[in-house]
Amino acid sequence: MLVHELAHEKSVDNSHGPLYHASGNLIVPKGAGLSSAQRDLLLKAGIELLYELEGKDSVERFEHECKNLRIQLDTVQAGQVLSRPIYDEHGLLLLEAGKPLTAAAIERLKKRGMRVVYRRKTPEEMELAQYERYSHLLVLSTGDEKEIVRGALQQVGRRTAVPPKEGFTPDWVDSQLSDDLHPPAGGVPLKDKLKRKDATGAQRGDKEKTEFIDLHHDAIVLTRKLLTMARDEKDFDGATIGRLAGQIVHAILKDKDLVLNLVHIKNVEDYLVHHSVNVCLISVNIATALGLAADQIIEIAFGALLHDLGMIKIGKAILEKAGPLTAEEKLEVEKHPIYGLELLQLIKGIPKPTPYVAYQSHERLDKSGYVRQREGKQIHLYAKIVAVADVYEALTSERAYRKAFLPYQAMEQIIAMGNKRKLDPEVIRAFLRYMSLFPVGSWVQLSNGNIGKVVSANESNYDRPVVRLIYDAQKKKLVPPLLLDLRSAESVRVERVVDSSELESALMDGF
Repeated sequence: MLVHELAHEKSVDNSHGPLYHASGNLIVPKGAGLSSAQRDLLLKAGIELLYELEGKDSVERFEHECKNLRIQLDTVQAGQVLSRPIYDEHGLLLLEAGKPLTAAAIERLKKRGMRVVYRRKTPEEMELAQYERYSHLLVLSTGDEKEIVRGALQQVGRRTAVPPKEGFTPDWVDSQLSDDLHPPAGGVPLKDKLKRKDATGAQRGDKEKTEFIDLHHDAIVLTRKLLTMARDEKDFDGATIGRLAGQIVHAILKDKDLVLNLVHIKNVEDYLVHHSVNVCLISVNIATALGLAADQIIEIAFGALLHDLGMIKIGKAILEKAGPLTAEEKLEVEKHPIYGLELLQLIKGIPKPTPYVAYQSHERLDKSGYVRQREGKQIHLYAKIVAVADVYEALTSERAYRKAFLPYQAMEQIIAMGNKRKLDPEVIRAFLRYMSLFPVGSWVQLSNGNIGKVVSANESNYDRPVVRLIYDAQKKKLVPPLLLDLRSAESVRVERVVDSSELESALMDGF
């Protein structure tokens, strides 16, 4: 392995192989070369060394050594309590953090022929703060939407999930989550790169609106194909999902409100497909509002799109039942996260957190969820985000056993679940910042009688969104429609929510 000391090398030409950071993250792809400008950014972030693998060096072995510290069993004393989990060379959990390593346990490991164990390195030992600083500086130095997405996809591609020999199982997820519960801090928050809409309130052009509708259609087609192939137990290339996730992040950068408006596209006959896509769109908005970085949001998009994958193994008679489920039927539905883990093995190249989301998105903070009745501190952040999106999307969709809730009614239910500590209050607040108490894309009647569509939220005033007024009190169209920011119109308030069925309306009205 070659070690490049950046303080003494102004650049590295493109004849060299890929260059890695001490955390195992790829900095320079093979053949790309390290420019003097990129070197300066690395040094500014506090990164002084890069590593280049040679001939027989294994990338997998290098990444393992970067993330894990080798410990000789002979140096471990009986009764010693380690602050980090202990694994074998294949990543199998041997001992959870905080538990003493007994003499009997040490002897059993030696009898298995083990002389070395590994503990996961701390973020400080992997120099993650420097790498995150570099990612932040790199994004700020470009600022280009396509570059942000491209860079994020590259980072996600280096953090794929490798299923163990027995596949993704509940025990495997639990063992990984013991040390992987909180995602490492990402680079620059995506919300800092969002485009701001024209302050004059001009409506979008037809071309722009069509592009977003096409994005939703493409997502529906891809998800339908994915579910069909999973049902037939055929392999699927995760890179295809990655490209879609990248397109969604790009759309968020351009116009988050148009993305939120797309979730009003429903199809009761094709519920699972539309539900999966809409949960994905909502989740990436929540993640953006929480201040997560582009690579983290792409990981969330994967998990959200696949969170209900296991539902394809639930019988149609149960899914379309008009009445209440029996205890046996409810138990079968609650197995779908486990079925989802099994099916995820068919998809090559998924991010490591994807199985966590599929397995945990139906858990609740008060331990009332399923599969394992975990409490809040045991649930991965991504799963908490998808849980809120999943409940909201389900409530606003028509089902065989009930009508759809109006968006405002669904938001009230979400807030109530947060107050009862079922859903994460911080995630709900982030959702409200971008969606508003009167959700984007829904209709409201104001105290002055005018009727309009909510076209944007006010992040600091959940109940005073931006509304495009389209009808007067007699439901006659206003020409032209008027934009009203309720934050500055203190004498006007939302009087009631309006069902779109009361109006002659279209998806993109007001936008």
